[in-house]
Amino acid sequence: MYTIMLAALLNTVTTASPGAPAATRLPFARAAIEVAHTPVDEEHLLKARVAMLAGQLDLARREFIIAAALDRDAGRIPMEATFGLARVLYGQNREAEAARLLDELATEALQQQNVDCAALALNDALWLHLRANRRADALADGLRLTDVLNDTRLSDTVRREVRSRFR
Repeated sequence: MYTIMLAALLNTVTTASPGAPAATRLPFARAAIEVAHTPVDEEHLLKARVAMLAGQLDLARREFIIAAALDRDAGRIPMEATFGLARVLYGQNREAEAARLLDELATEALQQQNVDCAALALNDALWLHLRANRRADALADGLRLTDVLNDTRLSDTVRREVRSRFR
């Protein structure tokens, strides 16, 4: 509960960010795994998506942070909220922060044995680290991604999606 309150307090100012809406600047992959949400989670995710499409990236950021906190408080991996937040950060030219966020999601997913989520997060984090010119971090993500791709629990759909980006 404190996580939600902190997220709300840290993000009370909402202004439209300059530049194109985040949805037009985001070439990295969309999450392909269905995640169950409570109606409260859906409300914040919907607000975040609407704000993102309207170019109100600070508002979208706040709503994604709240949705992620709600997922974590419920014991779930905040996959959709974290990928949305990473898109917003990328739209704000904060590639390194978005990559770090996805690295943390991958670690959290692996701790909960969700290799599909980890592979998708590492795939996008690797690309973002390269965009931010952080080659050492990209190499570390590449090594982690290789281990995940060799995991027999990884779904064929996610395996194909990840490999299609690195031909």
